[in-house]
This record gives sequence, structure tokens and C-alpha cells, in this order.
Amino acid sequence: MFQDLDGGLAIEETLRLVLALLLGGIIGWQREHYGHEAGVRTFSLISLGSCLFGILSHHMAFPGDPGRIAAQVVSGIGFIGVGLIIKEQGSIKGLTTAATLWAVSAVGLSMGYGLYYVAVLTCVLIFVSLFLRSIPHWDKIIGKPTQLRKERMVSPENADQSVTSSEK
Repeated sequence: MFQDLDGGLAIEETLRLVLALLLGGIIGWQREHYGHEAGVRTFSLISLGSCLFGILSHHMAFPGDPGRIAAQVVSGIGFIGVGLIIKEQGSIKGLTTAATLWAVSAVGLSMGYGLYYVAVLTCVLIFVSLFLRSIPHWDKIIGKPTQLRKERMVSPENADQSVTSSEK
């Protein structure tokens, strides 16, 4: 069973899996800390699973294309992400969590392909991006969210109707 196992390769792949789990957990902790449903377990498992698919694509792709498995991971995570997005009363919730889940799967795939620097740097950038929103008055620093302004042409037939309305 283990006769074909290369000791150095096994250690490196174990390291990749553990690091992917930890990096996903860091992002999951941030989401959980700020009260979001998807947390440490979800993000850790997404990153770990993506890493495993990256490792498997390396071993199983010969003579085929190793990118085929990664492409399916991207599609699958996109499908899961859609399930996290909820639209209620004119507002959209879960979009950032879905996008973060997608990015964390890329971190896991990067780790699975042995791109340690890319995976760690991306994790740091994701964390910073999520953290910025928690800075007091952040909206004032970067500017207020844009508002959509709807206007309608007024003709003599509909002159008695309202002309302009604004929405967030």
C-alpha cells in the first residue's frame, strides 16, 4: 500500500494540506468573528478540499491536462457561493462571503500546486480586504457608496407623475 510512497513528496504534500487548512481557517475566523454564518470550519474545508484537488490533479492528469480538475473546482465553488447569496427587501446579503469562499478555494488550489508564496500572500490580501471594512469611518475614507439616480422623461401625457426618484 505504501511501497510507492516517496517520503519527501509525502511530507511536502502533508505540509501543503496542513497549510491550506490553516490559511482557510484564518479567513474563516475573520468571517466567524464578525458574525457571518460561514466560518472556520467552512473556509478550512473549502481550502483543504481545493488543495487536495490541486494535488490530485498533479498525480492524475498524466497524460491529460492538470488544469481540468482546477476548472471544475472553480465551477463547483461558484455553485456553492450562489447558495450563500440572499436577496431580501432590496438588499443583497452574502455576496462578500461567497466571493471570499471563491478566493479561499484559489488559495487552497495554489497551495495544492505548491505555490506557497502565492497562497500565503493571497490569504493576507483577503484578510486585509475583509478587515478594512471594520475600520471606523471607513466609508468616509473611501467615499460613500454610489447612489443610482433614475430619471424619466416627462411629456405632456405623463406630466402629473413624479419625475425623479433615488435609490441606494
